[in-house]
Amino acid sequence: MSERITMLPHRAFLRIKVPDVLLLREPGEGQYHFVFRIVMSNTSSMSIRLLGRKWMIHDENDQLHILEGEKVFGETPVLRPGAVFSYGGSKILKARPLRIQLQFFGMDQVLLPFISPPFLFPPDSLKLLS
Repeated sequence: MSERITMLPHRAFLRIKVPDVLLLREPGEGQYHFVFRIVMSNTSSMSIRLLGRKWMIHDENDQLHILEGEKVFGETPVLRPGAVFSYGGSKILKARPLRIQLQFFGMDQVLLPFISPPFLFPPDSLKLLS
């Protein structure tokens, strides 16, 4: 799936905000719990349908993990112009993330595919909470 997704045209239909991020170390397990809430709004003049997402996580071991999936939190939401969609979730990571990037892909109302420009989580949002 990744080859197909990366070849889609970047179109800035979405404004993405991440008001809540927590990064916790799981005691004794050497894992990290990444908890987030994402709010996005359709800034275009046409309706769009979100079909999936792509996470790129760079960790402290200099590894890049690419996680792609269909749907957005189990849905394929349609966002009319100005509409807002939010969801929250979490991921268990084996190493501390240093850089996290997120993209969404979908189709516009005339069925042209797109992928959003990368959203980079602010570095200060990835500080470990004790």
